[in-house]
Amino acid sequence: MSWRVEHIWIELIVGIEVKEGFYARRVLYIESRGQGAISLTHTNENLTSREIEQKAAELAYFLHVPIRSILK
Repeated sequence: MSWRVEHIWIELIVGIEVKEGFYARRVLYIESRGQGAISLTHTNENLTSREIEQKAAELAYFLHVPIRSILK
């Protein structure tokens, strides 16, 4: 999804960052070009992979934007 604000295009991406291991972490975020990423989940929120994927899919569908995954 893009918006035109004073001749500047703002693009949004819904993202999932997954870090597996002893301290597993799954983060749902939204990112815009030039503004960086904004986390949409709390650091102490322990969501399963299925839950985070479902939330990302719902948000991406609502905003009409792509999903990007990062595995670490």
